Amino acid sequence: MKKIVLAAMCSALTTGALADPMPGQLVRGQSCVAIAPLGWRVVDSRPEGDVLGVADAGMTLSAYYSIWGTSSNTIMFNPQLANPDLAVQANITSLIPGVQVSAPRPMPPDLRVVEWVSPSIHGMTLYRVVPLPGDPYGYVIAMRSAMTRIDLWDQEKGIAMAVAMDITCTVQFDPKPWGDTGSGKAKGKG
Repeated sequence: MKKIVLAAMCSALTTGALADPMPGQLVRGQSCVAIAPLGWRVVDSRPEGDVLGVADAGMTLSAYYSIWGTSSNTIMFNPQLANPDLAVQANITSLIPGVQVSAPRPMPPDLRVVEWVSPSIHGMTLYRVVPLPGDPYGYVIAMRSAMTRIDLWDQEKGIAMAVAMDITCTVQFDPKPWGDTGSGKAKGKG
């Protein structure tokens, strides 16, 4: 198998120093791809290209990409989603039991980052919020998350975040019909 070198592109974000390159591999999901260290595999993927999760063999390090949109109509029925930062925090807390999420910090040019910790996992999520086309209050969130077993965070966070930042997906924008509340059924349609 041809070796692909995984550059520690996120080490400045996580450690402030460049890490040594390591052998890597191309890991493919259904509509996504990432360069990851040897032995990593896909643990979550959807054909829509809106999610990819990859992890090492022992599930001690992992990296995720996800993207989703929230429409004005969804916000009308779920007011807690009006604030994208709170939506990101709610997403993380819904997936990881007992997690505590930091307040978001801005990262130039237009990113935000939150760090989070649970009794067994430590992680970081870098995300971007952009307006939902044609929807004055709607937005799209693209998230990249890195996580490790809690005792490995200081040593391995750079690897997990480098993989998360490398995930590339092909996702089709799928606007919901007017009146859709997120249930998949549009208002007025049975």
